[in-house]
Amino acid sequence: HVNRADYAQENFIEAESWARRAVQLDPEFAHAWAVLVEIHGQATWLGYDTSPERFAAAANALEKAKQYGPGLAETVAAEAEYIYRIEEDFPRAAEKFQQAHLMLPGDAEIMHSLAVAQRRTPDLEGALGSFARSLEIDPHYSRVPPTVMETLVRMDGLDRAEKLIDPWMRRFPDVRDLRVWRVLVYLGRGDMDL
Repeated sequence: HVNRADYAQENFIEAESWARRAVQLDPEFAHAWAVLVEIHGQATWLGYDTSPERFAAAANALEKAKQYGPGLAETVAAEAEYIYRIEEDFPRAAEKFQQAHLMLPGDAEIMHSLAVAQRRTPDLEGALGSFARSLEIDPHYSRVPPTVMETLVRMDGLDRAEKLIDPWMRRFPDVRDLRVWRVLVYLGRGDMDL
């Protein structure tokens, strides 16, 4: 659920029940604790739960991930998520995601997260390169195209976005967010014939 291409709070709400169940069944399941860090972080980031309890739950999940999986790339990535979404220290989060990537270089999700953090630093071109590497690692990783479209539209890269959007829509026909970004790309270019 956390890796669905269409970015929506419902994905994280649904994922939370599964992740909570996983740590109930196995309280030492470090990767599930790491996923909970992301879920709690997304709850605060998206604004559907900014309670003190949610922030405490994120810190607790990170503590558990570190306790049960101190050497896992997923734990390092969870710490990066915490730094990104809770502390909002984007350069430091990018460094942590880079560390996780070096530990697990074949993980498209970690590379995608690195790119997301990089785009909030002055290194937008580095972010676009990391997004491209994420798709090289996993050509079917459908979270990348809508995130790249968002990045290009927001950084006034409509020419680049226009070259990518139609091929990606053919490649990922079920990704609803790509249809939204296509409209925004063409409207941004002043093209009303969609």
